[in-house]
This record gives sequence, C-alpha cells and structure tokens, in this order.
Amino acid sequence: MKRMDLVAKVLHDIKYGVRLLARAPGFAAAAILTVALGIGATTAMFSVVYGVVLKPLPYKDPDRLVNLWSTAHKRGLPRAYVGMANVHDWRARNHVFEEIAALRAVANFNLTGVGEPERLNASRVEARLFHVLGVTPLIGRTFTEDEDEIGHERVAILTYSSNVPNVGNEPNVDWRTVTPDYFRTMQIPLLSGRGFTEADDERAPLVMILDERVAARVFGNASPIGRRVRIAVANQPWHTVVGVVGHIRHDRLDDDVRPQVYWNYKQRTQDRMALVVRMQAPAAMPSGFLRGTSVSSRRGWGPGASAEKIAPAFAASLAAAIRSVDPEQPVYDARTLEAVVDRSLGSRWLQTVLLGAFASIALLLASIGVYGVIACAVGQRSREFGIRLALGATRREIVALVMRRGTALFAAGAGIGLFAAAATARVLATLLFNVTSSDLISFSSATIVLFLVALAACGIPARRAARVDPSIALRAE
Repeated sequence: MKRMDLVAKVLHDIKYGVRLLARAPGFAAAAILTVALGIGATTAMFSVVYGVVLKPLPYKDPDRLVNLWSTAHKRGLPRAYVGMANVHDWRARNHVFEEIAALRAVANFNLTGVGEPERLNASRVEARLFHVLGVTPLIGRTFTEDEDEIGHERVAILTYSSNVPNVGNEPNVDWRTVTPDYFRTMQIPLLSGRGFTEADDERAPLVMILDERVAARVFGNASPIGRRVRIAVANQPWHTVVGVVGHIRHDRLDDDVRPQVYWNYKQRTQDRMALVVRMQAPAAMPSGFLRGTSVSSRRGWGPGASAEKIAPAFAASLAAAIRSVDPEQPVYDARTLEAVVDRSLGSRWLQTVLLGAFASIALLLASIGVYGVIACAVGQRSREFGIRLALGATRREIVALVMRRGTALFAAGAGIGLFAAAATARVLATLLFNVTSSDLISFSSATIVLFLVALAACGIPARRAARVDPSIALRAE
C-alpha cells in the first residue's frame, strides 16, 4: 500500500506540474528548452572529450606508461631523438621504471612482390616494447632480443588492421626518391642567385639554397651568394650558397619559425621524399589524359572545374606513368595542396567546430534567458500596462518601454562579456590565424549579432504587453 501511495503522489505531482506549466506556456517552453539544451550540450561535450582525452589507451595499465626523450637546447631542440647508447645507459642505471624500451614511431616501407605495391606505416622497435606495453600478438610471436642485434635476419610484425594481402615469399622493402623542379612547381619565388640545375649532381661541388629569413638572419644585408655555409652539427660538410628563395610556411599555418634550407637531392640523398606535380588547366590537358583511369568522360571539366574534382583522375594517370617505369614503386597519399593544408588544420577545425557549436548553444540559451526574464517582467507588470493604456498611452509606447528594458539587460551583459573576452584574448590567440585576438571587426560583429538576438527575444513579450486589454488587466487585480 505504501508503494502504491508513493506512486500516486508522484503522479499527482506530475499532473500538478503539467497544469502549472500549461498556465504559462512561454515560461514552460523556455524552461524545457534550457534543460534539453543543457543536457544535450553536456552529453556531446563529454562524448568528444572522452574520445579525444579520457578514453584509455589499448595497453595494460596505460596510466603507468611514460615517454622519455633527450634535449638539445643548444641546437634549438627541446625534444630530440634518443641514441641507443643513452637507452642502454638509462636501462643500466634505472631504479624507477619496471622496463625501458626504445622505438621510433615514424617509418615508412614499401611492400612489394604481392600484387600492387603498397606503402606501409611502421615503427622501429626493440623486442622489449611489447612487454612494456603489455600486448601479445594474435598470431605468431613477438621479437626476440637477439633479433635486436645488427646483422640478424630482418623480421616484422603486422597489425591486425593492416590491410595487407597474403605476404608469403618474403616481400621486399626498399627506398626510392624522385623530385621535380621544386621551386617552380610550388611557385616559390627565386629572389637572388639561381636554382638547382642538372649539373648539381653528386660529382659537383656541394651547393645549397637559403630562404630569405635564414639569409637575413645569418648574413644581414650582405649578399649570401657564393658564401660557404654548414649546419652546426658534427661532420656536416660545407656548402656554397647559390640562391635565395621566398619564405613559406612549411609545416603549419600557425608555425612560422622553422628555418628553411634546401639541398639538391642528388647531393644529399634521403630515404624518403615527396613528388610534387602541378596540374595543367583542364582545357589544356591532352586528349589521352584519362586513358587507363576509372574516369571515362571529361564532361563538366571546363576551365572552372575544381582541382578536387580533377585530382583523382590525375593521380591515377600519374601512378600509371610511375609504374610504367618502376612497377614495384607504390604511389600513395596523393592529395592536392589544399587537402594537405586542410589535414594540417584538422585539430584546429575540430576545436573551431566545438567552440562554434557551444557558442551557438550559449547564444540560444542566452536568448531564452532574455526572453524568460522579459516575459516574466511583462506578466508582473500587466496591470501597470493596462493602467498606462487606460490613461492614453499608445501600444507603440508600451512596446518601446519593454524593449528599453531588454536593451538595458543586453548592455549590462555585453559590457561584462566584452571585458571577459578581452581578459581571455591570449588564450584565443592560439586558435587564430592572421586574426589578432583583439580584432575590432570580430568584437563588433559579435556584439551586433547578440544585440539583434536580444531584440528578437524581447519582441514576443513586447507585442504581448501591447495587446493587454486595460479592462481585463484592471479587473484581475
């Protein structure tokens, strides 16, 4: 019986609450919408934060894993690669960690001999790493310590997600490099001197090209052409400066401090390089351009066609040309420069979208709050409005009275908000590119938008106040 009485009381309270909300539908809508937005925003925020920050790593006891690195402050490197001699020394003197293992997380290899050549992302690791991470292979075994030794047969472990075909017959791993006239292709201006030529090969004197900032930092106003330079690292050879080119943002739009020095690839061979190709305008492409690709028509490829639309077919044609020379050379990660920039901004786009979403929710909640306050004030002053109308006030004057109340609330809130925005400008500066944290246009635009929203939120209560019937309002008291 007690349980039934409790249920009956709860149902009675719910019915009573519904009746109260029905008497004030405006207030009810504002309250319900506020709660719904609050719950939805909190849930969405937690989902994102959990996936990016809080979700535990797929290792045993991830809270016990730490990352160690060396420093080279004299070379401007707060984090530097750790030499294996240091790793062995740390391991010998270790009295803190259960185990130490070395790895180089970034390494790319070519998989050939099993169908289409592929490019695989890989890590160079010690055998101890799997014990440190607390992981075991689904099939086969991990490395043994004798396989860490130089000269041992090369072995590899594949991840389950590596979409690799049957890898029998010991696939080959190799490295190749191809490069065009980089400066002309990337349209990096040559400011003085010359670019690289075919004569700058491994038999010619070593040459280099500086970017304008490095040239100014090292040589000041003097010409660097013909001067000899070497990188301040042990056993680095001297190079003769033959040209100066314009400065570019090489890594990210928000990182513009990296010195830029260029060597000829024939004189300073790298184990991995990128091929940069500039596409012709669609109208200038040869008639056989699409031969052998999956695109069968050039319909819609006029002068205004976008690079993103043309790029897949161009990449397929380029891959076919490369494989006609070297069938075992994988062609991978073919993207337009615009896509490269978009990828570099991926984390910033996520931050911007999240901030924009929460700002929109905050704006909506603020609008609901302004509406609720003004609507409540109008309801409490309905008798006053009736008297004013009875004494000859026009409905336009009543609307203006309510709107002035809303404008005063907006002015107070805007003042507090602008002060808070100015105080947090340094935090916002890390999320901006080519826009100052105190940008007048941004502050003005935001204030105007909020003002228009506040006016709209005040409009409904103001019109309701203007429709008050004086006789009904007076009789209600």
